[in-house]
Order: sequence, then C-alpha cells, then structure tokens
Amino acid sequence: MKYVGNFKEWIPDGLIEYLDSQEGVPVPIWDEKKLSSHPDLIKYRELARPGYENGDQVYHRFIQQDMPDMQLPPLDLPKKRKNTFWWIVKLKPGEMQNIHIDQFLCDAENPVRYSMFLQDWTLGHTFVYEDKMIGGYKAGDLYEWTDPMIEHGAINLGFNNRYTMQISCHDATNWPKDLK
Repeated sequence: MKYVGNFKEWIPDGLIEYLDSQEGVPVPIWDEKKLSSHPDLIKYRELARPGYENGDQVYHRFIQQDMPDMQLPPLDLPKKRKNTFWWIVKLKPGEMQNIHIDQFLCDAENPVRYSMFLQDWTLGHTFVYEDKMIGGYKAGDLYEWTDPMIEHGAINLGFNNRYTMQISCHDATNWPKDLK
C-alpha cells in the first residue's frame, strides 16, 4: 500500500457521530455463497470454514445508498476510472474482517482501490495486509493499494468503534447493483 496524503476535508462534519448512531448492515464475515463465485475465493472459503462458518461473526457496512443524507465532497482521486463507489466499514469492539481478498474485485476491469481512515488511530484498531500493519494514522489518511488483490484483514481490539472508508474504482460495465 502506498500513502497518498491526508484528505480530512473529505470527511463531513458529524460523520462519526452519525455512524455511531446507526447500526449499519451486519455482514457475515463468512458466507459460503459469497465466497464461491470466483475460483480465487475458494481458497479463502475453505481456510475460513473451520473458524467462521457458524456465521456468528459480522462487521457492519454502510454503502452510498444507505446514507442519502450524508453527502461527501467529490473524491478527487489520483487514478480515475469509469466507475467509483465507496462504502464505510464499522468494526465494533471485538469485530473483525478475517484475512481475505475482496471478491468484487476478482473480475473488475482495471481496478484501483483506496482506503481512508476516518478517525485517528487508537490502540487496538488494527489493519493487516500481506506481512505489514498500518498504525499511527490520522483521520483522512488515504492509502492506495498497490495491488487490489492483496490479502488483508482488520480487527478492533479497542474500546470504541473503528471506521474506514473503502473506495474502489474500475472500468467494468457489468457490476452488482448494490455496489455501483
């Protein structure tokens, strides 16, 4: 991952308070149907099955359509593509996203991926990719993924909710309706 810069001005006033007051959509971190749509994902489905197939573990997600009242400024990203979409991941204390690759990028054309931290790093908020960890970040720090298919995961070992904005860009014309 490559640090792009700090874009705190992209974070609307009151966003964290809004997210804290909303549940978001609970997303199981293991879903056999979700993890069987592409050959690259079969490996992750089988690796995760023993520890996660009971379906108890979730994280919470907000997609653009979930937040009609929360307008973000235009995202002036370094690499532009035909389609740009974003979502926010909420990890409550004790929640995680196990090591994975993002299924929706497996078939994307010309993908570019960014992660923005929406709050200053706090002890227990952990992000792992390949053999590295990112900590000490500030609200608005934006990272470009050098490879959108990097293995990664996150966990909240802290005491308050952890928020990140995920931004994906691609040139595909056929794309899932809930991720446009």
